[in-house]
Amino acid sequence: MFTDSYGVDLVFKVNGDLTGATSASVVIKPPNNGSRERDAVEKTGAVVSVAEGTVTYRTAVGDFTNTGTYKLQAIVHFGAMRKLRSDVVELEVEEALK
Repeated sequence: MFTDSYGVDLVFKVNGDLTGATSASVVIKPPNNGSRERDAVEKTGAVVSVAEGTVTYRTAVGDFTNTGTYKLQAIVHFGAMRKLRSDVVELEVEEALK
């Protein structure tokens, strides 16, 4: 993945039956900036599919603005009663050629 890439579908495997899911989101934690840890951001608007044990997230402008290792995790919500998470995935983002 390259800095400022968008429109790329990322597919996360979620163990468990997703029948009855009410919503889904993807948490994106950017790489640290020196000794400063950056906060993770939960994105909901760009989840394009929740089906057959997977969550598909379409990257948006601004998701990957810095180089380094990002951590991502999909979350599937079933109202207030249940929530499932994918494994945490690491994604290396490189500087795009200019």
